[in-house]
Amino acid sequence: MIIKSTRLGELTAEAEQIITFPRGLPGFERERQFVICDHPGSRSIKWLQSACDPDLALVLVDPFEFYPDYHIDIPEDQAGEVLPANADELAVMSVLTVRPELTRTTANLVAPIVVNRTKRLGVQVILQGTCYSTRHPLVPVAEGRAGYEARCS
Repeated sequence: MIIKSTRLGELTAEAEQIITFPRGLPGFERERQFVICDHPGSRSIKWLQSACDPDLALVLVDPFEFYPDYHIDIPEDQAGEVLPANADELAVMSVLTVRPELTRTTANLVAPIVVNRTKRLGVQVILQGTCYSTRHPLVPVAEGRAGYEARCS
């Protein structure tokens, strides 16, 4: 399958690379089929590219890579069909908001994208009652600090 992307050019994806979001994404409910692509030159950054809309692509990261203390309970009422028997089948990703000043780039830790790698199903869940933010800084909060702050107080 050929997928056109305004950001990544023309992509070739096999059927088994397509991830179906049965309910779409919040704000993009009609878009159901996506692929995850690597960002050129980065092992951390990915793209969630719509298979149908060339203009719809979200920048993603693995939140656990940047926020080792990040913890979520995936709401079964939102993600039931995606949840596997084995948690190792899940990929959890956070959407980035990239700003012109890259040090102001933030990650949305409130609405992670959850993908079942075996079933090739995805959902964006909205965490309720969490202390996380939709705008967690992607740069360390203090100079010389090894990690990023994503703890709940």
